[in-house]
Amino acid sequence: SSLGRMAPKQNYAAVVHGPNDLRLEERPIPEPAFNEVVLEIDCCGICGTDIHFLKEGGFGTQMLIKPIVLGHESSGVVRKVGSSVTHLKIGDRVAIEPAAGCRICDLCKVGKYNVCMNGRHSPTQNTDGNCSNYFAQLADCCFKMPDHMTMEEGALLEPMAVGVYAGR
Repeated sequence: SSLGRMAPKQNYAAVVHGPNDLRLEERPIPEPAFNEVVLEIDCCGICGTDIHFLKEGGFGTQMLIKPIVLGHESSGVVRKVGSSVTHLKIGDRVAIEPAAGCRICDLCKVGKYNVCMNGRHSPTQNTDGNCSNYFAQLADCCFKMPDHMTMEEGALLEPMAVGVYAGR
């Protein structure tokens, strides 16, 4: 493993089932779709979103309708690559963009993919997050990290970007 340890053979995930009901569960190791990579997650932050799901069963219109994996402030190492992915390879260290818009609606076309109603945002009531050993993510939402950046710093890029965007 490029993380300096043996790669996990199982995919354990932090799954919230309802208010104050968090369980460590084994999930299948995902296979990538043609436009995805499978990541071995190294670092995953805990966000206010995760706390709302855990303590209240959700937030706003995003109330739990099924158990979901928490987490979205993450970094990891590419372990599998989908057939059409050309900019990433096995072993690349990446930071994750958890908001993946549909790329075809008007919001996505003007760069507001973070509020796209047709996209895949992690976690939401219908989409698992990445507080797990392995996670499949759209490849164009994974960004190679420079060698000098730690995995912890990579996981903090998403909340930093939110702050920068909010301050613009």
